[in-house]
Amino acid sequence: MANPRQAVPSEKRFSAKGYMPDSNSTRAIVIVVVAIGLVMLLVLVGSLVMYSWAYSDRINQGVSALGVDLGGDTQVVARARLSERFERYAATPLTLRYAESEWKVTPSEMGLRFDAARTVASAFEIGREGNPVQRFLYQVTMWRTGQVPVQAFVTIEQGQRDAFFVRLARQIDQPSIDARLIIQPDLKVRVAPSQVGRRLESPRLATALERAFMNLSSGGIDVPVQETQPRISESAVQEAKNATEKMLSAPLSLSHEGHNWSLQPKGLQAWVEFVEQKDAQNKARMTASLSSEKLKSFLAQASREIDRKAQNARFSYSGGALRLLREGVDGRHLDVDAAVGLIQSQAVSDKRVVSLPVSTTRPAVSSADVNRLVIKERIDTASTSYAGSIPERKNNVEMAAKRLNGVVIAPGEIFSFNDELGPATLEAGFKTAWGIQVRDGNVRTVPAEAGGICQVATTLFQPVFWSGYQLEERYWHLYWIPKYGQQPKGLKGLDATVDAPYVDFKFKNNTSNPLLIQTSADGTNLTFSLYGIKPTWVVKVEPPKIENVVKTITDTVKEEDPNMPVGQSLWIEEAQDGFKSTIVRTVTENDDVRVLRLISEYKPSRNVIRVGAKAVPGQEPKPDQKPEQRPQATPQAPPAPQTTPAPQTVPRPQPTPTAQPKPQPPATPRPQATPTPRR
Repeated sequence: MANPRQAVPSEKRFSAKGYMPDSNSTRAIVIVVVAIGLVMLLVLVGSLVMYSWAYSDRINQGVSALGVDLGGDTQVVARARLSERFERYAATPLTLRYAESEWKVTPSEMGLRFDAARTVASAFEIGREGNPVQRFLYQVTMWRTGQVPVQAFVTIEQGQRDAFFVRLARQIDQPSIDARLIIQPDLKVRVAPSQVGRRLESPRLATALERAFMNLSSGGIDVPVQETQPRISESAVQEAKNATEKMLSAPLSLSHEGHNWSLQPKGLQAWVEFVEQKDAQNKARMTASLSSEKLKSFLAQASREIDRKAQNARFSYSGGALRLLREGVDGRHLDVDAAVGLIQSQAVSDKRVVSLPVSTTRPAVSSADVNRLVIKERIDTASTSYAGSIPERKNNVEMAAKRLNGVVIAPGEIFSFNDELGPATLEAGFKTAWGIQVRDGNVRTVPAEAGGICQVATTLFQPVFWSGYQLEERYWHLYWIPKYGQQPKGLKGLDATVDAPYVDFKFKNNTSNPLLIQTSADGTNLTFSLYGIKPTWVVKVEPPKIENVVKTITDTVKEEDPNMPVGQSLWIEEAQDGFKSTIVRTVTENDDVRVLRLISEYKPSRNVIRVGAKAVPGQEPKPDQKPEQRPQATPQAPPAPQTTPAPQTVPRPQPTPTAQPKPQPPATPRPQATPTPRR
């Protein structure tokens, strides 16, 4: 009989998918797994607690700075290690390179500074941020990835660094210099070489240094430099060098009909001018030539010897026939601009002789015209007296009259008193007499070169005025001189004054026939006559209108003359009222009516006697002399005259188709300041 407690083998259950454990087995497995997990967690937590306790005052493992592993170091130790590492680096020279040059400089010399305390403090905080779980996960990450570098707190003293850059730039920087030519004292031409421009690029160098400092790199650094190539190279000045050598190889001769100038190489050296130009490829090159401005200045001087105005032939008219008094002379004019180009061209050639370009102008009236000029009659004449003038004034009146005798004015030509008279100077034969000048706003009679020629201008002006010729320029005296108003041709206000080059008397021969001027001076009377064919126009002159009278002071003023002997005197100015004179002239030819309003404004004059103040032993006093009487002393030359603005010309009246008079602009503007007219 079987034992009821006998073990019966358990019945295993199998399914189609395999063995299936029972519920007891499953619980056992779960318990084991949970137990193992708890053990591992306890171990891990324990390890974390132990790690945290062990590294509570130390830098976590895996943390580094400046390439130094700081894991496990206290902050004190870490600061010491990093400081020692930095100081070693900061004292190690870096090599800066440019081209063939090198510079050794330590980081500390460039202002590199390290804050060890801040760097270590930053390293110490690694792995300590956040809650315990986050710190745990961070520690796990460090174990898996290895080192965690900390950014070092490194700064640069910019002032110290920039000071180094300035010192470095002084050794590197240089301007770009073009090749150039230098003329040496021996006139040899030397090429001064070009130079590449260089400039230290400080911002780029600063960036490169910062990168090296962050990595504690001690390797070499290429210095960034900006280079600028010169615009003109040595080859670009060679053509100019050859031209300069040719210019200075021998003297350069200029000539024109007996006038010669020799330009020596030593003098030409200062005239050589170098100019930058662009070639066909738009590249800069240097050219050499003689300076246009220097040549123009020289030729302006040379033209004074060459240039001359064409001079009409002069004739005398007597007994119905013309006789040649002076040959006509061709005018000459140096073409300065053409001469400059010609000289510049010849200077770089083997031909060293330059014929100056001079143009010729034929005179309007030539000597050959003696048989073609139609002079039929005397058109008008006027005379003024110069009796009683001092010898110097007589000389001036007669010399000026002689110089104007025989002038022929071609149809349409403008006569200029100053041009036809020529230089009115002491060198030309004139003498010092008396003239009128404005000083400090007052009219004064003063010594003047060629004093008296204004009487010549007035005597010519009167027949020109009465004959109806067109006035172009005319000025009046500063005060009125009564003898110029004497009949038959004189009127109160009908005078003219001249003083080259500022003040002139001009009129136009506005007819189709030539006009001849003939003069005579017999020691008493000065006469001007106009010859030709009388114009067909009719001249009407209204009596002068006198207004704005300013009464003069009749007291006699005595002025000492240091050049006149004591006891002698000369009456040089006679008191006359000031006034404004208006003379209206109407010239009518068919329907053409020209009206001229001749306005003159005179200041009051005074009674003035010059009294001798120069002591002469044995000289007896003589009574005062009246105006125009011969003085005992010749007046001295006056000081430099005041500047007078260039005179305005009188507009030519336009013909009108009606018989109504057309007002003509005043012939003469009022002068603001007249420089010593020669009475």
